Amino acid sequence: MKLVASLLTCLFPSVSGADAVLAYKAGVEGIVVSNHGGRNCDTARPTLQVLYEVMEALRGIRYDKRKFDVYLDGGIKRGGDIFKAVALGKLKCYINCMVGHKCIFSG
Repeated sequence: MKLVASLLTCLFPSVSGADAVLAYKAGVEGIVVSNHGGRNCDTARPTLQVLYEVMEALRGIRYDKRKFDVYLDGGIKRGGDIFKAVALGKLKCYINCMVGHKCIFSG
């Protein structure tokens, strides 16, 4: 894919730490942590909970933050959720805006 276009390659959706490690080792440049709207199901985990698992797995293999991005899609409903994501080590997350567009918070 890199030979065709010089775009950022991300894996979507990532729902486990194992997904993140496999993506990193495969040379993907980032992942999007998402349950793909699965909170409507009774058994789906919240994205912040999945983010914790993903970040722990990546820290376990000592990933390079400069070469691999982790985006958080969903689960951000209040400002406090952004601080939780940042505390887990994630600095990029999507926020559902009231107008129905997705904004990116990057800090």
